[in-house]
Amino acid sequence: MNIEIIGFREELAVHFTELNLAWLKKYFVVEPIDHEVLSDPKRLIIDKGGFIFFATADKKIAGTFALIKTGGDEYELSKMAVDEDFQLLDALALIFVGGFQLLAAFGFGCQVLVVISRIQVNSLVPDLERLAHRDIQKVAIV
Repeated sequence: MNIEIIGFREELAVHFTELNLAWLKKYFVVEPIDHEVLSDPKRLIIDKGGFIFFATADKKIAGTFALIKTGGDEYELSKMAVDEDFQLLDALALIFVGGFQLLAAFGFGCQVLVVISRIQVNSLVPDLERLAHRDIQKVAIV
């Protein structure tokens, strides 16, 4: 399987919304703030200095995540979702690593990455810590 990390484009916004709504409905509850952000991710994430990435697997969108700028060099890792067909392939970790490698290639600087999660993200900790040692000074999981 060939996995490629790509950045946000307007035509991909629908995938960002659909993947996140499906993920939230399956594992959490969709809250009003989720509807707001997912209804206009370009304005509420990209235009405010954030980033949205997608992983494609054999030309199909497999997953997505966003880095929402919270101030200075601090970002919140948010809106993480993986298509059900790819959830057993550890696609979320691949998306994170690939997304941060892409950012590093363009000289992106992030001092603090905050991960707010209502579920255990222990399986992602090694990947996030590896990123912290290389590209990010601190990873805070709250």
